[in-house]
Amino acid sequence: MHDVNSRKDTRLTLALHAVVIIMLYALAGWLCRQIPLISGQANPAVLWLPPGIAVAGVLLFGYLNAIAVFVGALLFAIVISLAPGASLPGHGLGIAIGDVLGALACAFVLRRLLKFENRL
Repeated sequence: MHDVNSRKDTRLTLALHAVVIIMLYALAGWLCRQIPLISGQANPAVLWLPPGIAVAGVLLFGYLNAIAVFVGALLFAIVISLAPGASLPGHGLGIAIGDVLGALACAFVLRRLLKFENRL
């Protein structure tokens, strides 16, 4: 009986981590797009926080949370593609795949090659 409850807690924790990563990634992307650039160009992002959130999510919660990074990146890309004059929605899939691969590669290099540890 104890084993069943611990599995439910683990699943709930994984789901909660995933939701946090998805929401933070999409929100950070949207907020970064709101920062105007002095040069007057249309909506370029000078500061881009989502990759940091993606790497932190993978480092803190495990490689499995790369799926949450993918969903967050895809959600952000879909929302941005709805704006007038935006790129095609299919580009969002490529962006999401690239973001996931970047977060996984960065986490791998930090953990395996540089022996990075998460403790404070």
